[in-house]
Amino acid sequence: MAERYRIAVLFIGGTHQALHIAPVIDEFEKQGDAVATAFVATDEDVEGLRRLTERQGTPMPNVQVMRLPGWLEAFVRRPRLKKVGKSIRLLWWAQSIRGHDAILAAERTSTLLKRLPWHTPPMIHIPHGSGDRAKGFEKRIRLFDHVIVAGQKDRDRMVGMGL
Repeated sequence: MAERYRIAVLFIGGTHQALHIAPVIDEFEKQGDAVATAFVATDEDVEGLRRLTERQGTPMPNVQVMRLPGWLEAFVRRPRLKKVGKSIRLLWWAQSIRGHDAILAAERTSTLLKRLPWHTPPMIHIPHGSGDRAKGFEKRIRLFDHVIVAGQKDRDRMVGMGL
């Protein structure tokens, strides 16, 4: 069997992202040329992913909970620090995540990895949500190596905006 690509799939924005990315992980596995590891922020995210895969009848992917030392975990779990918590988890786990052949993310906080020194594998963005709200078209998208879009309209808008 040929060597399989190792893809880090980031679920740092909440369980709702599983609806958008879990089917992609399943397709990687079906195609046989990639193995994905889902990096999740919490045990609750693991359970959300488990419930979704059970409903869809797909296998549970490899999962890595992005645990932090106790004192730091308590700090980032404070309600007002949710956004900074994503960045702290990415920084803490950067070496492990960047050790993969590619990174797939549905949110843009993960572009922090591209701004760190040393090598970052290709990053792929898969937008989540519906519609073409302006929030989905922001400058951090430029930091991704590839963007999966819903259709020609989204592609044209991104290209037109220089993204």
